[in-house]
Amino acid sequence: MFRNRLGSNYKILEVDSRSELMKLCKETQATILDLDIEGERAYYLIEVQYHNIERVYGLVSGGHGTQPTVTEIEEQEKVVISSDNFVYIIDLNSQGSIKRIVCESLVYDIFFVQNNLVLVVCELGARCLSLNGSQIWRYDCDVIIDYTFHDRCIEIITENVRTMISLKDGSKI
Repeated sequence: MFRNRLGSNYKILEVDSRSELMKLCKETQATILDLDIEGERAYYLIEVQYHNIERVYGLVSGGHGTQPTVTEIEEQEKVVISSDNFVYIIDLNSQGSIKRIVCESLVYDIFFVQNNLVLVVCELGARCLSLNGSQIWRYDCDVIIDYTFHDRCIEIITENVRTMISLKDGSKI
């Protein structure tokens, strides 16, 4: 293992190979999130602490330049993990309850926002999901260069355009 990123209740360990990941998953009784990734290049073990219980997840990634992200939603007892163009919503009460969402482009970041919603910022847009993985709204655009949160909206910056998007319904402001 050569990378270890820490959050308040999680750790992301990057391992050298698929075989090392499989060995660690077996040793820790990890749930494997994805094995069928085309052009796999990166392998991660994600450890989440939940009420003094450790949940462990193995993840195979295409290594497209974005690292996996973990967003904890403690009051809802969920964790949201992103890798490449996938988002996984995991119910920590039931280790087998995993919702996998496929996005059309690479996921940059994930945020928990008002009213128990998950905002996913991707390379080519943003989308808002419920905690069960249903899409509430979606905004598509050219390649996002930057984004900034404001009170009730997100400002999305592409090469030529700055657009304010309502977090409530995804409409332009």
